[in-house]
Amino acid sequence: MRRVVAICAVAVMIGWEVPAWAQMGGMPGGGPPGMQEMPPSFFGSEGPLITIILSHGQELGLTPDQIQKLQALRTTFEREALPRTMDIRTAETALNALLERDQWDLPAIEAKVKQIAALQGDLRVERIKTLAAGRALLTPEQLQKLKTIVQWTPPPGGRVAPRQPYGPGGPGSRQPGPGGPPPPPQ
Repeated sequence: MRRVVAICAVAVMIGWEVPAWAQMGGMPGGGPPGMQEMPPSFFGSEGPLITIILSHGQELGLTPDQIQKLQALRTTFEREALPRTMDIRTAETALNALLERDQWDLPAIEAKVKQIAALQGDLRVERIKTLAAGRALLTPEQLQKLKTIVQWTPPPGGRVAPRQPYGPGGPGSRQPGPGGPPPPPQ
């Protein structure tokens, strides 16, 4: 029980993240369960934006050259993200080993948490650079059309409700919003 509580506490501190290669469409089915239910956002998307662009290539009017370059971006990112993702998992395994000890070495735990955060940050920056390169391949008209596609494209096998804003009535809020009264206090 103590181990589960410790792992949950650390998970909250470091913010678990879906591996980038899964978000970029490198995993069959588009990623782990729950990943498909996440509605992507155009301007801040870190999800499988390049995969979405490619899957809507005809609707966007992609040229063969654009398709080839987008596929190359996705493939390159997947190839480079896999070792980075494995580094993160290795560091998380080491962190779990530190947390399983009877006596916690807080400086070692803190260093490992910071190492994991740095690795995740580096991977996230590379993901964003790849997405920026993919968006740069599109014309202004294609980008405009993509905005409408991305905000309302349901995931495979499911549907997505319109995105809720943060703030009053948004996720985690106890204030009333468009969805009705706030949830009861726990």
